[in-house]
Amino acid sequence: MRPRKDNDIILVPYNPGRHWVLTVLDMKTNTCYYLDSTRNSISNPVLRQNIES
Repeated sequence: MRPRKDNDIILVPYNPGRHWVLTVLDMKTNTCYYLDSTRNSISNPVLRQNIES
């Protein structure tokens, strides 16, 4: 396992069954993004709520 750099970005694709969503973790800024092309989708409200909090 390589050491983590401060500028690492981790991509977490997820398919809840109907379409793909993407979570992006920016380790440098300690920020998390939830990207869903359907915007109003409730495909995984628990995942979205955890990311938003």
